[in-house]
Amino acid sequence: PNWPHASGTILGLTASNMSLAVRESEKSSFLIDKEYTSPASPMAGLLYRAAMEGITYLLAESVLTMQQACGDGFRPECMLVVGGGSRNRLWRQMLADVLRVELRFPKESDSAALGAAFQAGAAVAAARGNGGGKKKHTIEEYILQQSIEMENEVILPSS
Repeated sequence: PNWPHASGTILGLTASNMSLAVRESEKSSFLIDKEYTSPASPMAGLLYRAAMEGITYLLAESVLTMQQACGDGFRPECMLVVGGGSRNRLWRQMLADVLRVELRFPKESDSAALGAAFQAGAAVAAARGNGGGKKKHTIEEYILQQSIEMENEVILPSS
């Protein structure tokens, strides 16, 4: 990928080189806080946490960019979080804390694909126009009319 502002990457992770990292970390106990890592794979846990934090702060930067582009009128109070990573309780709280918004979660396990389907349906409906005497809806109106069943859990930012 073309990432001109990337400051580092982690390439070539495999089960065997993660095992090596675990063995090396056992030799250098000062590198790992044993209380907060799995004894089976402390380095894997640290890398996973770093990835979650990186994604979280990139998302926060994107929200800030949208706020700057849209002006004071763009202040999200609630976000819908989708995808496999959204099932991780630590990441849910991390997102809420960094973004300072309420988080909601659809019950549909593949809601990203569901959103794409809504957009496709909206485009088709818009292209068909108002045939049959029905009111023509914008793509936004069509999508907002769709029902998404939500989990009961709502994650709020920590105080």
